[in-house]
Amino acid sequence: MALKYCEGNPRLAENIFGWGRENVKVGLAEKRTGLICYGAQSTFSGNKRWEDRHPEIAEALRQLAEAHAQQDPTFRTMIGYTRLTAAEAIKQLRSQGYSDEQLPSLSSMAGILNRMGYRLRTVINAKPQKKIPETDAIFDNIKQKDADALTTAGIKRLSIDCKATVKIGNYSRGGLTRGDYKACDHDMGCHEKYTPCGIVDEDTGALFINFGSSYKISDFIIDTITAWWENLTPEQRWAIGIIQIKMDNGPESSGIRTQFLNRLVKFADQ
Repeated sequence: MALKYCEGNPRLAENIFGWGRENVKVGLAEKRTGLICYGAQSTFSGNKRWEDRHPEIAEALRQLAEAHAQQDPTFRTMIGYTRLTAAEAIKQLRSQGYSDEQLPSLSSMAGILNRMGYRLRTVINAKPQKKIPETDAIFDNIKQKDADALTTAGIKRLSIDCKATVKIGNYSRGGLTRGDYKACDHDMGCHEKYTPCGIVDEDTGALFINFGSSYKISDFIIDTITAWWENLTPEQRWAIGIIQIKMDNGPESSGIRTQFLNRLVKFADQ
């Protein structure tokens, strides 16, 4: 900011932005020389972080948090959320043989988990549901269908799902770029949104993603399947006799959703 708007003048930056000119002067020197200036006060005063004083316990805590971590459904971060609470983390570490003298307090543990990037938040789409008696029967049926498909020629196994809506614009999404691109760091109004729908070929691992401007509805899902089919080569189409689809039982793709079934039957007939 000082270089762009103040011609690299620390006093001008102080007058315009209210920053201390001595701090601006140090920052400009660091950028010019590539050397980072560190104060010596932190070396002789203050208390080190708990994870610095107990690296082995910190690594055990990181493994615990990683086991409970979930991916962000919007794929904006590498680690999305964690279901591990501070109280449960202390309990698990205590069970591994670490004493209370080595472990931090409850509030300190919450801050440590936040510093590591494991924030306590629940992913609604991945929130574990209470197990029902039909769960085992459902997965046994899926395993049987997969076993039949692997031993029978001409069956294509597909897994289909829609993800969170993506805002289109110059938004700052926390990523890295090679070019000098500018992005807004605040969502100041969005005029266009796209919903991604993905199809994974379970046999080859090939991924097909279709973006639609409509909501996650039955017609959008079938349109995505149709677009996937039209992108296949004639040889690939001739090799397919049956398409086996795995989907969640959402309101737009339920087994009693008449519009979904109607479009799906028309696609099969076509």
